[in-house]
This record gives sequence, C-alpha cells and structure tokens, in this order.
Amino acid sequence: MSVLARYQNLLDLSQEMALLATEQAWDKLGDLQAKRATLIASLPPRLNGLPDAEQRAIAGIIQQILRCDETIQEYLVPWREQVGILLSHLQPKQNNAA
Repeated sequence: MSVLARYQNLLDLSQEMALLATEQAWDKLGDLQAKRATLIASLPPRLNGLPDAEQRAIAGIIQQILRCDETIQEYLVPWREQVGILLSHLQPKQNNAA
C-alpha cells in the first residue's frame, strides 16, 4: 500500500471516529483508535522522498485528520470530565476519626 493510500486510510478511520464521537459510541471509538494507532506507527517518519504532488495531497489529508481530531475532542473531553465527576462520587468517603 502506498504512503498516500495509508494516509487516506487514516483519514477514513478518523472520519469514522469523529462520527462515533458525535454518537457517543465510546467503545467503538476506542476500537478504531487502536487501529488508527497501529496505522500511524506504520507511517514513514518523513515524506521527503515523495513527489511534491503526493506531499501536498498528504498535507491536505493531515489537515482533514486534524479537523476530525478536533471534533472528537469536542465530544470526548466533556464526557471524560463527567465520568470523572461520577467516579469521584462512587469512591468511599475516608474516615478521619483516629
């Protein structure tokens, strides 16, 4: 698979993750995040050897991925905060009596 095709696959995963975030489908989102992390790890560290047109196409894809990530964070951060609050209420109270 070409580098450009891998970036396109990364964008496809990111777009699906953004949709899952809007639906608050956190388990499915986590599964795709694991797939995405594996794909990211397989990408080359530099794009220097690629033709200019391919580098520009990848740069555009990266911009789209970043927008997907912003959408994911927009939904994920408040959910995490809410879960943190709920979990803090479930912890047993400490007894300070000596």
